[in-house]
Amino acid sequence: MRADLEDFCSKNNIPMQWQDRVTQGIQKVLVVSDNPLELNAILDALIDEGPESGQAFEVRHTGNAFEAGRFLNSFQPKIIFMDLDLANLDAKGVITSIKADPDSATVRIIGITHPGRHQELALDDYLIRPFAKHAVRQATGPVNTLSKGLSR
Repeated sequence: MRADLEDFCSKNNIPMQWQDRVTQGIQKVLVVSDNPLELNAILDALIDEGPESGQAFEVRHTGNAFEAGRFLNSFQPKIIFMDLDLANLDAKGVITSIKADPDSATVRIIGITHPGRHQELALDDYLIRPFAKHAVRQATGPVNTLSKGLSR
């Protein structure tokens, strides 16, 4: 067991450098976008981050707002990448609803948009089109390292 190993290492002054590489659980990520290029960029960034970062991701994807609501309840993601320009999506209403519900209030919502569109919304972060892998990695990192308005 891990606790036994930690105890053994501690008693024998064995450094536990491996601790930084142990996955701290799986972060559930929901991608709401009908743009396959953006979906692939997000998936590539999450896959590249991989086990060396100590993070693992379980990802679900949908291209419509109705199914996104279903995933929010059944999948219970911790991070949502949301295309703010998705057809039939009332982004402001969806974000307000997610943040008002105690069961989903802590979900991090990262908008995918064009310059200027994000300002009217209560997003946790946003990606400006076109965006690069490092922007996705920053957005999925610890909250205190987020950099508002990530792009290339």
